[in-house]
Amino acid sequence: MSLRVLAFLPHPAAAASGRYRAYQMAPYLRECGVELDIHPFLSDAAFSRLYVRGRLVRKAIDLTSGAVRRWIDLGRARHYDLVLIHRELWPLRGTAPLARLRRNQPRWVFDFDDAVYVPNVSEANRAFARMKAFDQPRHLAAGARIVTA
Repeated sequence: MSLRVLAFLPHPAAAASGRYRAYQMAPYLRECGVELDIHPFLSDAAFSRLYVRGRLVRKAIDLTSGAVRRWIDLGRARHYDLVLIHRELWPLRGTAPLARLRRNQPRWVFDFDDAVYVPNVSEANRAFARMKAFDQPRHLAAGARIVTA
């Protein structure tokens, strides 16, 4: 019998955080009977543009694409035994994604490796600062079955 885990990460494997906290662990977990299905919010191409100045329209499209994929994945969460959330569930303000997660899969682990509660925005993305969900970590931690840091 295996444990099916849906992992929500903000970035693809090119980002060190998720690479060290999830991607590199997947083969070892599989040997232990844990199937880790990793779904990053941003695609590889979107991540490559993320910290580049400008390209606001393209970044807005990247965010929209990521949001659509994540919304669909939140609906699929009911087919898993557990959800792993690394750093954030959704990078934008709003409570609908967390409510959708609670409805579809109330069992989640919240994992973070940095001061995710500090309102930090890269210089290249100041235009999106007001849209970021800086209060999300406390909501994720409050509803999690387990918090790892």
